[in-house]
Amino acid sequence: MMNSQDTALNEVLIIDNSVESQHTYKSYSSEIKKAKNLCTTEEAPSVNEADQDPATLNNRLLAIGGVTGIKDELEPVIGYAAEPLLPLAKACSPLESIIFDLLHYVKMALDEIPDEPPDDLTIDETAAIRLYTIEWEKPHRRLYSMLNYTLNTASREELRPYFRYMKLRITTLVKISFVPLTTV
Repeated sequence: MMNSQDTALNEVLIIDNSVESQHTYKSYSSEIKKAKNLCTTEEAPSVNEADQDPATLNNRLLAIGGVTGIKDELEPVIGYAAEPLLPLAKACSPLESIIFDLLHYVKMALDEIPDEPPDDLTIDETAAIRLYTIEWEKPHRRLYSMLNYTLNTASREELRPYFRYMKLRITTLVKISFVPLTTV
């Protein structure tokens, strides 16, 4: 079972959970080494080769450097944790010039949240998760798409406008209670 720190590491380093880990990683450098050798499904290792590799690669994205556009050497994300915990609209304000019609989608997320969200979350915390999942009007890119792309391709300085939103979203994810998987 992964703890919240491990989840944050995987989230920061791997776009759309395209590469999942079997192991708990204790540093960014070990995670970066695992994410470095991505390949396409046509180049997937045999079962025996996969057993020797500590990283589990999913069928959508297996990669060998360069196929995905993900930088080979990603620096750790430093600084977002020091951001103040703000209401969703204020946390997203630095992103208004980057993400199309963001305030409209912030309002939509806030309007869709019940008056008493689960897990002792606030309305803003719950709306931060909802905002991440909302599909934008085409041809505009969604928040999760922009954030994940920036996490995986841009310099860490270009990630700074996302820090307040990241602080709110990751803080919220840590608060959500674990529900064991059940088969129906």
